[in-house]
Amino acid sequence: MPRVRTIPEHEASGELAEAYERVRQSGLPVVPSIFELASLRPDLVANLAETYRLMFAAGRLPRATKEGIATWVSALNQCPY
Repeated sequence: MPRVRTIPEHEASGELAEAYERVRQSGLPVVPSIFELASLRPDLVANLAETYRLMFAAGRLPRATKEGIATWVSALNQCPY
């Protein structure tokens, strides 16, 4: 159970529901829990969605390489996400 109060995707309304929709439009089928941690700040959720979209947008590195780098950085930071 999280210690941070969050608003899950199915309970979101208004600005948060719009921000969650941006998350889904960035290529994710559902809103991951890491985005829900910022659910009390819909503006932050929208910014995180844009960062995610930019990070995995087409570029010189294949997506698999970008995912590998992100996973390695998370492991170095001892982050479960």
